[in-house]
Amino acid sequence: MKWDYEKNLPVEGTYQHREYDKEKLKSYIEEHFPYDVVRLVFESVDWNLEALMLRTDIDYGESFYISVLLNWKDCLNDYWFDIANGHICTADFKGQKWRGTSSPIYVCDFLKRCFFCETEEDIWDLFHNLPFWAENELKECYYGYSPIPWFPVYTKDPCKAITMHEYLYGKPKDLGILLHLGSKMGVLDEHEYTGTIVGLAEDHIAVRIDYPLECTISYHVPGDSRDKIKLAVVIDNQYVATEYTHNVALGMLSEIHSEERFILKDVEKLHDMFVEYQQKKDTNVSFGFISELKKKYFPVGAEDIEFNEDLMSQIESYLEDNYCED
Repeated sequence: MKWDYEKNLPVEGTYQHREYDKEKLKSYIEEHFPYDVVRLVFESVDWNLEALMLRTDIDYGESFYISVLLNWKDCLNDYWFDIANGHICTADFKGQKWRGTSSPIYVCDFLKRCFFCETEEDIWDLFHNLPFWAENELKECYYGYSPIPWFPVYTKDPCKAITMHEYLYGKPKDLGILLHLGSKMGVLDEHEYTGTIVGLAEDHIAVRIDYPLECTISYHVPGDSRDKIKLAVVIDNQYVATEYTHNVALGMLSEIHSEERFILKDVEKLHDMFVEYQQKKDTNVSFGFISELKKKYFPVGAEDIEFNEDLMSQIESYLEDNYCED
């Protein structure tokens, strides 16, 4: 589906037309939105829901459009649930424009565009056309992260984050370059960040993000798949990543970046954790107390980050640069 940003409408011929039961629609509107202004507009389009969504002169508010998506457009319900529950932010587009255009974004336009999405590629194109932060929030939903601690994240599927990245930016440009132990690689989306291959074998790879914290993520091929999946081959007496592993490594780098951003979002919580760490580290506490601190302060959202003394030292430096106590 293609979008006309000047008209804020889908381009005819690029989206699927649907028919909706008029009698059921009337009953639904009478039950949920029994207002004369709503009824009159529906009557003006002969209770044609698609025609109503093509009207650019009305805005019934966010709750109306989300209700319509949830109850009348079931092809991408997981996304509508996450939008309705606030996991994917729609609240603050004020003063912002569709990426690469001079056209302002309004919440109703965003939700109307959702109505005409039929495929995940349509969703990815939509979020790619929003400000950078929105696309990153969708990616974080795929990883299951959200600043909201309640409701499940319906779109959670880490593989989708990698697939979306490949769809929007194309396959990595450096697949002809041999990646080996110590090789650098980078990702450019909302943020530019780099990582280093710090572990590589036929059945194992480890990637460390370089900044602002050095965190490492590892992957081991399951035992029953080792005959089918080879993460590296030997060339000139050293392990070299396969083409498949390039994509695995980039996905791992993206995942650890998202987890790192998740724990750095709340500097106050980081500060409280570090204070407790300092209080306990020189006392006779049980071995593994740093892991207990992770469970206490970040029980979810940072599953792949190993909390240890080295990370605590890095967090101390980060807090010195970013935390100001009144």
